[in-house]
Amino acid sequence: MGKRNSGPPGRPAVALSSTRPGTVRVSARRGASSSPSEASTENLQPLLLVHWGQSLTTHPLSSLERGSRALQSGRLHALFSADAGIVELALLRTCHRNEVYAILRDPGATGRLRAALGPSTEPWTLREGAKAVHHLFRVSAGLDSLAVGEREVRDQVGRAGSKVLSRNGRPMLHKLFESALEQGATRESDPEAPSVASLVVERLLSRSWSRRPRVLVLGTGAVARRLARLLLGKADVTLLYHRTRPGAPLLAELSCRCVSLRSLGRLLPRSEVLIAAAKGGEYVVHPRLLGPGRRRRPLLIFDMGLPRNVDPRVGESPRVELWDLARLRSDVRPRGGSMEAEELASRSAERAYAEFSLDAEGPLLSVLWRHAEKVRREELQNALEHAPHLGAQEQLVLSRMSERLVRRLLAGPTRRLRSDGPGALRSELLRELLALFQVPEE
Repeated sequence: MGKRNSGPPGRPAVALSSTRPGTVRVSARRGASSSPSEASTENLQPLLLVHWGQSLTTHPLSSLERGSRALQSGRLHALFSADAGIVELALLRTCHRNEVYAILRDPGATGRLRAALGPSTEPWTLREGAKAVHHLFRVSAGLDSLAVGEREVRDQVGRAGSKVLSRNGRPMLHKLFESALEQGATRESDPEAPSVASLVVERLLSRSWSRRPRVLVLGTGAVARRLARLLLGKADVTLLYHRTRPGAPLLAELSCRCVSLRSLGRLLPRSEVLIAAAKGGEYVVHPRLLGPGRRRRPLLIFDMGLPRNVDPRVGESPRVELWDLARLRSDVRPRGGSMEAEELASRSAERAYAEFSLDAEGPLLSVLWRHAEKVRREELQNALEHAPHLGAQEQLVLSRMSERLVRRLLAGPTRRLRSDGPGALRSELLRELLALFQVPEE
């Protein structure tokens, strides 16, 4: 009866079976290839994890606007479709962040990816490997946010992870994003947790001259709904929708009115506050909306859009106080996350990167083990042809001995490859090991 020996993960099992007295048939698992092309440099190129990012913490708002438009333009999707060196791609955008995560087969794709983000004069920050994973986990935990500790960013991370572009059946980036979400999944959702919306409401209530200000909220998305909830009982809120009017149950819950965006010009002169939180790439609020002459009452405008919803020239109008994300960022007192939260993010990121490294190098190790097995089978067959006097049991012993030799030769290097992070040394070690087992050309 045939026996099956199992090797380390990624190594095809080997079946040994007697076909007739005096012979042993050695075969690899179905689907395993022994083509010499598996030894190519391209297949052995280590997979790279890279991250290009911008945030208000380190970049000017004007750069974030241009970067946001670049991500909306579809250039990255077109690059992914055309460039086989990009294995996976994920985009993460928030009101104060543009980020691109990618897994690359070709190191040169790092530069091609950067070129798709705009001119070289535009500032973007590059992170690679473990640093990219650690950053993702800090972002998901709300530790890299305008409002440190916010929870809304987790939803944005989740949406980005669900839309990963991948050439793999099981996207590795999706797994990384899911791990980043799990680190904070055990925490209870706190309605009073800080958020960009809560920062805006705090400044609105402290600066408005009215006891119950009339507030226009441009947008009906998650941020707009959070604003309406925070202002419940404190302001007279009207939501302005662009295409789709929210359902009656939601409006009843938020206790606010909802009208078309076309009504903005009519309502603005009678309002004390406008909060712009719409998605788009063009200005919705222009100086001409304010009307000729001076306003009778002050107008507070908070622009939370990225790209901006409000033309910056609006802030030059008399009795208008304009807050954009950059001004809000400069007004927020810098504070870091708790030591416990930082340590949790660091430990979780370290574990996730170790798992990612195993997934990333699995195909490379599989190539190595398949070539070693190919050489073993060919050498065994050659030996058996020169020793026809050996019986079935003796041939089986010889086959098992050759298997043990291969396992012992590769066990140490395999452990080393799994413990070391991706890099040039690992790639060089793989090439040396492959050369050791490669069949010379006739």
